[in-house]
Amino acid sequence: MIELSPKEKEMIIIGLNMRRNYIETGNVLVSAAQVEKLGRTDNEINALSTEQMQLIINTENLIKKLYDYR
Repeated sequence: MIELSPKEKEMIIIGLNMRRNYIETGNVLVSAAQVEKLGRTDNEINALSTEQMQLIINTENLIKKLYDYR
């Protein structure tokens, strides 16, 4: 098992979120949820393949694990 400092954990989570955002919207700073919630018209939500959808789910699960990691 590896030990992560809080800063290292934060860096990994930010990177994973940016990756997810890019897959969903093509913009690392904006998620699909933000586009929907804020009604943003300057970003579109990408149509995702089944594999991409599963990747998003797996990424979100990994982010949750990292938040729970001590």
